[in-house]
This record gives sequence, C-alpha cells and structure tokens, in this order.
Amino acid sequence: MIGPDKPGWYLPVLTFLYIFIGSTVVGITTSCTAAFVLKSTELRKNPTLELSFYLLVAFLPYFICEGLKMSGIMGILIGAMTLGHYGMPNLSETGQLSSNQLFKSIAYCGEAFVFIYLGLALTSFNHSWNVITVLISILLVLISRATNIYPLSFVINRYRRGEKISQKTQFIMWFSGLRGAIAFALSLNFPGGNEETRRVVISSTLAIILFTIIVLGGGTLSILQLLRVEGATAINLSTAASRVDVDRFEEMDIADANDSYIPNITAKNSWIRRLDAAILKPLLTRDAVESMENFAEHEEEGAEGEEDEEVPF
Repeated sequence: MIGPDKPGWYLPVLTFLYIFIGSTVVGITTSCTAAFVLKSTELRKNPTLELSFYLLVAFLPYFICEGLKMSGIMGILIGAMTLGHYGMPNLSETGQLSSNQLFKSIAYCGEAFVFIYLGLALTSFNHSWNVITVLISILLVLISRATNIYPLSFVINRYRRGEKISQKTQFIMWFSGLRGAIAFALSLNFPGGNEETRRVVISSTLAIILFTIIVLGGGTLSILQLLRVEGATAINLSTAASRVDVDRFEEMDIADANDSYIPNITAKNSWIRRLDAAILKPLLTRDAVESMENFAEHEEEGAEGEEDEEVPF
C-alpha cells in the first residue's frame, strides 16, 4: 500500500518530465526572445554592447532553471543551440567573430580549471580507496555506455535516410567517453549515507575519471589509427584548443555563416526543417542581404562621421 511516505512510481516520472521539458522550454524561450530582440533592435551598431548582451543572455537559462529547481545544464545546452541557430545570424560580422573567439576562450579556461581542480582533489580530500568498488564501477560505466551507444545507433541507422553510423564510429564513441567535472560534482553532493560512504563514492568517482582520461582518452588516437579512421593523424586531442579559421570565416558572407548553425537534419522534407524555414527563421532572424547592407551602411556612416570630426590645425 502506498502511504504518504511511500510515493508511487509516477512521482519520479513526473519529476523527470518536469525537469526535462521545463528546462527545454526555458532554454528555447529565452534564446528565441533574445534572438527577436537582436533582430528588432540596432545593437549590432554597437559591437561592445551587442556582445555583452549576447554573453549575458547565453547564461540566462542556467540561472532560471536553477531557480525553478530544474536542470541548469539542460537549460543552457538547449539555449545555446537555439541561440546559435537564431541569435548568431542577427549579430554583426564583428559580433560573430568576437563571440566565437570569446566562447572558445571561456571553454578553454573552464577546461583548464576543471583539470586543475581534479588534480588538486587527489590531495585535498580524505580519500577512502576500495579497489573492488573502483573496478566494479569502471566495469559498470563501460557497460552502461555500451547500452546507450549501440542501441541508439541501431535506431538511428534504422530510420536515417542518409549516412549511417558505422561499427567503427560506434566503437570509437564507446571507447572515447570521458567522465569529468559533472561526475565529480555529483559525487561531492552524494545524498545520505555516512561519512565513510561519501568518501568511498568520491574516491571511486575520481578513480573512474582518471581511468577514462588517462587510459581511454590517451588511447583514443591510437585506436583511431589502428582502425584506420580517415584523418586520425590530424586529430587534436585537446578539443577546447581547437580554433576557428578566422580567414575562412571572414570570406564567408552572412548567409553562409547562418547556414553553418542549421542542425544536420538528413530528411530534407522534415517537418522541423519546414517549420524552421517557413516560420521561425523569418520571425527570429534578420534577412542576410539586409544585414550585410545595413552593416556596410553603418560602417560608411561611421567613417564619414570620423572625417567630419577632424579639425585642421
């Protein structure tokens, strides 16, 4: 019998749906609103203000979701994809280049901080190592990742009309899975249990992170070369250090830059693509040609203004 202290099975399901759907809605809503503001205003004439607004709005879904007891990570993930698709085309060329480099710099610094923190955690905590627990945890992590990669890849290959996910790619996705900051943060907030149990959980999580980073991460390039994956010799293992090709980006017109943020949907007649092209894009993004013309006119006006302000001696 289900009593007041024994909630039914539906409560965790409802909680999951609330967090998942709510975080998604918050991310999409805030980003679409920001994209509409960027389209409707003249912020692009002031790249500094434009970039500041874009940066603040990008992190807004996280704080809203956390305040509503949802998933801040889920909210900022969905919000970033939506803002990149609808908000980025509304930025000036200077804003697009600057924001791209800024977010890459933030990602690089964040990654460096995470690895420094994980390194310090080896000596900062009173660990309780249990070899059996560590080995079982690593085995379960590998099994759980396989139960995600292979069934989902099968479903995608079953219904995808275009390029399929090969067995090599599936194996690489399984092998190269890394656990880092999120896993360690969750272990630090492990609920219940005594202090010894918490120390075992933290130590085991840290061991899993070190194993996946050193063994799996360090062996990824060798696996790629062993499987003869095209381009394996040119792969840079530090994903955060990858840089944007500024020269190539500057040669692109605004229309090409906008297209680079369109999700890769194989079905050309997908209802999502039709909805995006017919309603969302016209509503939330500035016309590419108009954006280029306005930006050029603004640059000319700025140059003329500077000439007028010159006072001969």
